[in-house]
Amino acid sequence: MTRITIVSALCLLTFLRAQANGIEAFFSYTTFYSQEEGPYVETYITMLGETAQYMESASGNWYAEVKVKTIITGFGRDVYLDRHVLRSPPVANEKDAKPNFLDMQRIPLANGTYEVTITIQDLHSDKEPQTTSFNVTVDCPADEVFISDIELVDSYEEAIGPPSDFTKSGLEMIPYAMDYYPESIDKITYYAEIYHTDAILGAGQRYLANIYIESDQTRAPMANLSRFKKQVTAPTNALFGEFPLDKVYSGDFHLVIEVRDTTNQLLAITKRYFQRSQPAVSTTMADVESTDITLSFATTFHSKDTLIDYIRSLRPISNERDLVFADNAIASDDIELMQKYFHSFWLSRNPEDPAKAWKEYKVKVDEVNEKFGTRLSKGYDTDRGRVYLQYGAPNSIAKSYNEPSAYPYEIWHYYMLGAQPNRRFIFYNPDLVTDEFALLHSDAKGEVFNSQWEQVIHKRTTPMGNLDDQGSPGHMGGRSSDLYRNPR
Repeated sequence: MTRITIVSALCLLTFLRAQANGIEAFFSYTTFYSQEEGPYVETYITMLGETAQYMESASGNWYAEVKVKTIITGFGRDVYLDRHVLRSPPVANEKDAKPNFLDMQRIPLANGTYEVTITIQDLHSDKEPQTTSFNVTVDCPADEVFISDIELVDSYEEAIGPPSDFTKSGLEMIPYAMDYYPESIDKITYYAEIYHTDAILGAGQRYLANIYIESDQTRAPMANLSRFKKQVTAPTNALFGEFPLDKVYSGDFHLVIEVRDTTNQLLAITKRYFQRSQPAVSTTMADVESTDITLSFATTFHSKDTLIDYIRSLRPISNERDLVFADNAIASDDIELMQKYFHSFWLSRNPEDPAKAWKEYKVKVDEVNEKFGTRLSKGYDTDRGRVYLQYGAPNSIAKSYNEPSAYPYEIWHYYMLGAQPNRRFIFYNPDLVTDEFALLHSDAKGEVFNSQWEQVIHKRTTPMGNLDDQGSPGHMGGRSSDLYRNPR
């Protein structure tokens, strides 16, 4: 089933239009479970109306048409194929504002892992079709409590009349298909479902649903952004709510839902990544200087060298504002100001227990100093240490130190990096003396990208070829392509 509706406009459009190579779109999905029909996946495509080409119809209105093709592969075969043409809402004039519009498909899928490939083509443009692929895992156990994916909601209203594809729990909910919340949006709205609590806990029993927002960097709940809802067991319990974002600073976060029984035992948990941009929410250096640290854990650090070392170790998880404050605090040569900055940094990430947040992070810092430190650099100052502290431990690391034609290199693979699936980092050691590996290439957002990384790695014995070439010629014992494509 496919439905189309208008989606509210975002200030992000200006940025996207500047890069447009044709129609631009955001893709997202959520998995749910029907007591009658079993698991299903909803796919959402938000078409950015201002990036589409419009054509005048016989009635005098203007509209866009987008061809959408969806292929889902699993268990060694195609399990779903759909092609359809989506027409935008009409506008009266070619120069009128073009609203975003949404395509949604609801697809029954058995438990398993699938590859979803979606191709969109603007039928009124000569631009090439746009294709994206991502993996979807459907895991709906029959013998335990579990939670659906968290659906982010763009807008909602009370459902009136026969239910539509957008109807859930008496509301008409338009999905928010992006994971980015600009300053113009002042709240995050969510919907999720909890299943099988009656079968596992017993009919008529009570349990708690904890909902909160946590920092992606520290995994610490944000102050005043948590709540719990008392629930009574049922085959399906719906959760719908909102959190204000007006005081949330720019950064990466997770919306988290936990299910706990009356003894506070965790029964199920699910998370949804999102990114917030709000430059107006900031702390000034004057705020740091006025901070009361009388009872702070930071006052236990009396050595200036120790404080400088600890503050520098925060760089991998700092935003641009933090980096400026850290540099100013260190440059001041004032131990008390350094203590205040250190206290403020962790207080903003865990208001309930900033000391605990630091201790947990310090364990990781010690680990990267041990693993990646060199004679010249602390581990947290190296590229590998920075990536480890910023994103966590990779799911796999492929090491190749003795290929005849290549510099020593490592390929780190993450199953998920926030909302980005299958992301890789390539580190290499071109000086062959130190153990400091430089980041050469990554396909993660915001990281260094080098399409010629294989040529660079093999430059040890082979001169660089044409600057437009990608990959590398065959080398005796060379494994870089295989290790990149097949992480282990």
